[in-house]
Amino acid sequence: MPPFFIFMLMTPSATGLYIHVPFCKSKCPYCDFYSTVKLNYTDKFLSALLKEMELKKNLLGTSRLTSVYFGGGTPSILTGRQLTTIFETINKYFTISADAEITFEVNPENVTKENAKLWKSLGINRISIGTQSFDDYVLKFLGRRHSAAENIEALNLLTEVGFTNISADIIYGIPGFDIKSIEKSLETLINHSIKHISAYHLSIEPNTVFGVLHKKNKLKTLPDDDSLKQYLFVCNTLKTNGYNHYEISNFSLKGFESRHNSGYWFGMKYIGVGPSAHSYTGDKRLWNNANVYKYIKSIETGQNDFFEEETLTTKDKFNDYVITSLRTSEGLSLSRVKNDFGNRYHTHIINTLKKYEDLPELLILDNDKIILTDKGLFVSDGIMADFMI
Repeated sequence: MPPFFIFMLMTPSATGLYIHVPFCKSKCPYCDFYSTVKLNYTDKFLSALLKEMELKKNLLGTSRLTSVYFGGGTPSILTGRQLTTIFETINKYFTISADAEITFEVNPENVTKENAKLWKSLGINRISIGTQSFDDYVLKFLGRRHSAAENIEALNLLTEVGFTNISADIIYGIPGFDIKSIEKSLETLINHSIKHISAYHLSIEPNTVFGVLHKKNKLKTLPDDDSLKQYLFVCNTLKTNGYNHYEISNFSLKGFESRHNSGYWFGMKYIGVGPSAHSYTGDKRLWNNANVYKYIKSIETGQNDFFEEETLTTKDKFNDYVITSLRTSEGLSLSRVKNDFGNRYHTHIINTLKKYEDLPELLILDNDKIILTDKGLFVSDGIMADFMI
């Protein structure tokens, strides 16, 4: 087990703060994360965000933040003044651990030496950059605003300024593009000694431009066999170059696993602020309205009805554990199921395992752990559904 995972399992008091910045200069045709191009709302959003942090300051008690994550949207379009104000407010209402991981998502076109120095001066110590591809034809197809050359320039600038913990995203499974394009992207990231790589299969979501085109038969999806070949190519290439495949879509060099995202998979409590952000207290799940206008109005008027919540049952917690554990290289612990959820749930897992006795290519039983293989991870949705109640 990687040392980092031991750390996560041994520190149940770990807590995170997620900040959703819902603004983009343009909407990518494949993206279904909540965002808006109405940049004139950024200051009103900022005021509401600061107020929400005050409202949720005691949600997790007095726990220290072990991670802070700025996601979006495009956090890197925020100005220095806006970011400074956010950090001042975080420090006002929360205590950030001295060794906390602070991640900031950026788009390559926003990476300048001036911006990078500012981000570093604020205490940001991990950059997640949306490179997506190092093939200009792929970038154009995906509707990205940057080129392959700008990707490389951004990586060089971030390294020059002193960021040593950089994560880069790539997208595979794109119709009309073969493994050569993926190979080029992976080779570039490996040669730049990027410590963490997230590889996502292109997903055609209903409420996106690609979703509409697909419905009209104007955009085909990649055949399943080709998708699997590309996924296995990504896995094998990165493993060969020393990357640990620690979660379905995530690979890292030793010690550079994402602390914040791993926290989600290991049951960390966290606060989410901003439109569409989620929070988890251990017993409750809360989620904010995915509409920046309603979010701002609710907080401005003091109604504070911008979120919903639910109290989790034992079955909810069990199903959450199945989904989160089976997506990681750590796997699902049979003893934990028995100890935390009882004999009924343990028996269900044992009985479900029988279905996979003759399918070692999908999962293995390693002493106490059920661990999915790379092929199993690729079809994990169906496997997880089998093990859930």
